[in-house]
Amino acid sequence: MEINEKLKKGKKVAMNCTLVTVVLTLIKGIVGFISGSVALIADSFHSFSDIFIIFATWIGLKISQKKPNEKFPYGYYKIETFTSLIVSLFIIGVGVEIFRKSITSFTSLYEMKIGYIALGVTILSAIVSYFISIYEIKVGKEIKSSALLMNGYESKMDVFTSIAVFVGVLSSYLGIRYIEGVVGIFISALLIKYGLKGFYESILILMDACPDVKLERKIKDIILRNDNIKNVKSIKLRKSGLVIFGEATIIVKGLINVERAHEISDNIESKIKKEIPELNEIIIHIEPEVKEEFIIAVPIKSKIGKNISNNFSRSPYFAFISIKKKKISGIKIIENPYVNKKIKVGLSIGNFLAEKSDVVITKNIGEISFHVLRDNFVEIYKTDSEELKKAVDDFISGKLKKLNKETKEVE
Repeated sequence: MEINEKLKKGKKVAMNCTLVTVVLTLIKGIVGFISGSVALIADSFHSFSDIFIIFATWIGLKISQKKPNEKFPYGYYKIETFTSLIVSLFIIGVGVEIFRKSITSFTSLYEMKIGYIALGVTILSAIVSYFISIYEIKVGKEIKSSALLMNGYESKMDVFTSIAVFVGVLSSYLGIRYIEGVVGIFISALLIKYGLKGFYESILILMDACPDVKLERKIKDIILRNDNIKNVKSIKLRKSGLVIFGEATIIVKGLINVERAHEISDNIESKIKKEIPELNEIIIHIEPEVKEEFIIAVPIKSKIGKNISNNFSRSPYFAFISIKKKKISGIKIIENPYVNKKIKVGLSIGNFLAEKSDVVITKNIGEISFHVLRDNFVEIYKTDSEELKKAVDDFISGKLKKLNKETKEVE
């Protein structure tokens, strides 16, 4: 089900429940005043607060349907969570009010009128509240609406409240005064408990806490099904109303070009969205594998391999130094096969080195060579040293600076 369809369905449920609750509240209020039942009057005020709560949920779901814009690029989904926070506070407030009424009921005296009608209304209230709670909880779970679920749990408590009112009305009708207060205190405790739980969950969502650890594990399992993935570095999820946004940083095996990285990223994103429909958006960041063994290419002036060349693409030789656990494990000198090439030498030498090395250390580098190497995930570092060994030692010790753009060398 699409997010807009979910919001429309939730809004419809909230409106239907509001209308039913309005009718029920009027009945309880009228019968309560006529009968003189303190419990029934208190319950009518309780139901009146329910109207506000359900209506607030309807408003929240309606606003959530607004499309993202420049000011709210992630949409208005969090208004549903904010509504859930308000609902939670109301539930706590109602619980406290019922507790207060329950305490005062121990000493209150009144003459019961139309007792049978009052008892019938409490039974009707319990039945209606039960079906409303089932309706709200079912749809709330279906569309994953925290506000609608909170309403459902509060309506479920209304069933017990109505039973408590029935017991209170019956006991008062029979001349037993204290039972109403005892049951009311129990119901108020349940309401406060549910309200605090909803408040806590809403605060976590508004603070972008991880919505579901199991969901993180599921996303990680989907990502690791891809043979090109070495590991999942991190997964971050945050809930916004009914939807969840996420991002993951993954480590790929070996070196891949930009086009292949986009292909892998798009493939993983589509699989995650297909298997986890409640995930509205997932952004995949790809990082190359950090190797303990790699090869450094350095332009050098002669086959002896001691001094670094000032030119890059037209350097007569290249030294290929094998590094293992931050130590030099071997060195190989290869003549530049493109040193005398007249055109596109930068492109040729870039592709040549991309196949044979993971890192390049140079004094200068032209635009074409630079971009070819970068597109193939070869890291490029600048050195001012004349000596090959010193440049490599500086790289291993982290003294060299990575180049983010080409130098002035002409290719």
